Amino acid sequence: STKPRMSIHVGADNSGNVGVCTGELKFERLRITNFDNGGCININGAAGGAGVGRLVVRDSVFIPTTVTSSNDHDHSTVYWQATAASFAGCDISDNTFGSSTTGLSHLGAAIETHGPLASVHDNVIINYPTGMQITASTPEATEQVEVYANIMRRCAVGIQIAVSTFGAYTSGFGILDWHIHHNRITVDRDQWWSKTTGVNVKHGTGILIAQPSLDVKNLDIDHNTIRYLTVTQFTGSTDNSLSCGIAYYRPVAGLDYNVRIRANTIEGAAGCGIFVNSYTTRSLD
Repeated sequence: STKPRMSIHVGADNSGNVGVCTGELKFERLRITNFDNGGCININGAAGGAGVGRLVVRDSVFIPTTVTSSNDHDHSTVYWQATAASFAGCDISDNTFGSSTTGLSHLGAAIETHGPLASVHDNVIINYPTGMQITASTPEATEQVEVYANIMRRCAVGIQIAVSTFGAYTSGFGILDWHIHHNRITVDRDQWWSKTTGVNVKHGTGILIAQPSLDVKNLDIDHNTIRYLTVTQFTGSTDNSLSCGIAYYRPVAGLDYNVRIRANTIEGAAGCGIFVNSYTTRSLD
C-alpha cells in the first residue's frame, strides 16, 4: 500500500532525553479517511525513558478504507504510550471510528492506551475487530484509568485489558484504581471468525482481561451492556473461557485485590456470561 503508516506521529527522543515533548497535545475536529492498518494518531514515548505529554483527541472522525488490505503494521487508529516517570494522562472522547463496511480485518483496535490517568469516554466504534485495548504496561503502576459511556458496535472484542510487564518493571501492581462502566457493546462473530487471526478475536468477547502478569488492585467492571448478535455464518468452535461476555482470565501468578464485576447485562453469550480464572484472589466480588 502507498498509504502512510501514520497520519500524525509524535515521539519522544529515543536516546532517553526526558522532557522532549511534555506539553499538552490536543487534536480536535479532525476527519481522517481512507486509511488501512495505519495509526492515524500515534503518540509514543520512547523506551529509553523519554515521555510524551497529555494527549487530547476529541470530536473527530476516523473512516478506514473499504478495500481490504494485507498490511499489518500492528497499529491502532489512536495510540498513546506514556513511558516517562511522570505522566500527564489522556482524554480520548466524543470521536467516531469505522464505517458501515463489515469484515475489514486489516484494522487493529480503534483506541489503544498505555499509561495512567487515562479517560476514554463517549466514543462510537463500528466494525472494528477490537474496539479498545487499554493497557497497564508502563514502568510503574498504571493508576486511575476510567473507560465509560462508549458504544462499540459489531466488534469481535469490545474492550481488551492487558496487564503486562514493561522493561525492568516485572512485579507489583499493573492495574490500580480502574473503573470500566456504562459501555454498550455488540459482539458480531459472523464477520470476524474467518477473516481475522488471533484466538480472542476469532471467538468473540465483550470485555477481556488478558496478559495477566502483574497484580491488580481496585478494578471495577459494572453497568456494561454486552449483546451477542445472532450467528448465521459462524462455523468455528466456541470456547467457554473466550466466547463470553466478560472474561477475567488470570491463570498465572499475580494477586487480585478488590476486583468487582457486577451489575452488567449480558445477552446471548456464546460461552459463559462471565468467566473467572484467578490464580490468587484476595477479594473478588
